[in-house]
Amino acid sequence: MKRHDHVDCRSGGKEHHHCSEAGRLRSKLEKAVYGNVVLLGVLSIVWLLLRSARKPSRLNYPCQRAALANTVATESHSDRPIVAERSMLWPVAGGRAGHATQGMTAPASAIFMPEGCTAYGFDTWLLVANPGDVESDVTVYAMTGGGERKITEFKLAADKRKTVRLNDFFQGNLSIRVAASSPVSAERAVYWNNRTGGTCSIGYSK
Repeated sequence: MKRHDHVDCRSGGKEHHHCSEAGRLRSKLEKAVYGNVVLLGVLSIVWLLLRSARKPSRLNYPCQRAALANTVATESHSDRPIVAERSMLWPVAGGRAGHATQGMTAPASAIFMPEGCTAYGFDTWLLVANPGDVESDVTVYAMTGGGERKITEFKLAADKRKTVRLNDFFQGNLSIRVAASSPVSAERAVYWNNRTGGTCSIGYSK
């Protein structure tokens, strides 16, 4: 008696019927497996994004609503790297004027600001904050075409800030160097035309 381990689908009768059924079952099984593989791949990507991918977002915080004083310095902390900036807006005829700058990544004992002017209708301000635990002796130098000279100095207590109007100490174009006995944060703000325009920037620190 001969045994057939392979059924030829080209033959007729029950053998052909059985082969057709087997083909349809195999096709359904392949489609089901393929669909499950695709679904599993999509779910894996979603899981990976939820568990490990960064989720870019931003947040505006109105500091004037939380501040108890008219002048403030802010310090931001995060368990992951962030980008933070501070913008200021004020009313002028026909709308609003403003400026913005990012914050320093860390306080420093030497800070340089290459641009400023205290003449021709410009007002230049130096803003200094001491985020440390000890008092800092701060000295401000004007760097000009004729050389560098000290224009003012002051003591800044821990967790305090100070605004200095440089027009009161110097007249003309200048760059600014801030030297501090303990690290501070500093920025320079310039206004013109009765504050209808303004700009500000942190300095280079080392």
